[in-house]
Amino acid sequence: MRPTKLDDEAVSKANAYLGEGWQDLGHAIPHVAGLATHLGVTRKTLYNWKESNEEFLYILDRLLAIQESELWNKGLQGDFQPTLVKLMLTKHGYSDRQEISGVDGAAMEVDTENRVIIEIVEPKQSG
Repeated sequence: MRPTKLDDEAVSKANAYLGEGWQDLGHAIPHVAGLATHLGVTRKTLYNWKESNEEFLYILDRLLAIQESELWNKGLQGDFQPTLVKLMLTKHGYSDRQEISGVDGAAMEVDTENRVIIEIVEPKQSG
C-alpha cells in the first residue's frame, strides 16, 4: 500500500484552491477533478481522504457549496450555458421534474398521445 499524500501541505493547498486558487488556475468553477489535479492525486484519493479525515471532509463539502453557489450566480447572470447549469445542479439535488400522484397517493398514468392523466385506482383490500 502506498503512503498517503495527505499532510499539512496538501490540506493547505486544498484550502488555497478553495480560496481563489481555482480562479487563478482558470477554472470556471471549483471541482473535484480540478482539486485532484492541483494536488497531484486522483479523484478516488480525494474521496478516500474524505472518508478517513474530518478536515478533508469539510474541504470537499466547502468545494461543493462554492460550486453550487457559482452555478446559481453565474447561471442567473447568463455567464454559463443554461443547459449545463441545469445538468450540473442535478448533482446538488436539484430537479425540474414534478411528481404527480392521485388521491391518497394512488399511481397515475400519463397518456401522452391524448395528453391526459389517468388515475389508476388500486382496489382497497378487504380486511
